Amino acid sequence: MNYRGLFSAVLLVLFNPAQASELASSYELLCDKIKSCASVEMADLPPESRVMMEPMLNSMCLAMQKNFQQATIYADLEHGAAACVRSMADLPCDKFKNAETKECQAFKKKAQSYEKAHY
Repeated sequence: MNYRGLFSAVLLVLFNPAQASELASSYELLCDKIKSCASVEMADLPPESRVMMEPMLNSMCLAMQKNFQQATIYADLEHGAAACVRSMADLPCDKFKNAETKECQAFKKKAQSYEKAHY
């Protein structure tokens, strides 16, 4: 699964601890979606293989959470990042891979404008 584009854009966001709940809850939705889609893809694997994959999925979710926490100083981008992440979580599994929603496109454009203005 390729989620690098989405998460590299989200790395541009620093969510203020007071505002963290919106992005944190969105992150949880996306993590649940990734696990759900992966479990569908792994349905034909033997049970012991699925069990071995579970820690890898949990590790991926923890890595994403760390990426959300490493951010820049632009707390006002938090809402756009959360909308992007929620829109990804709302996609059906068959549309999930390599997708870029309109919310993510809008967030990416705004984040890039901040980056250009400040670097």
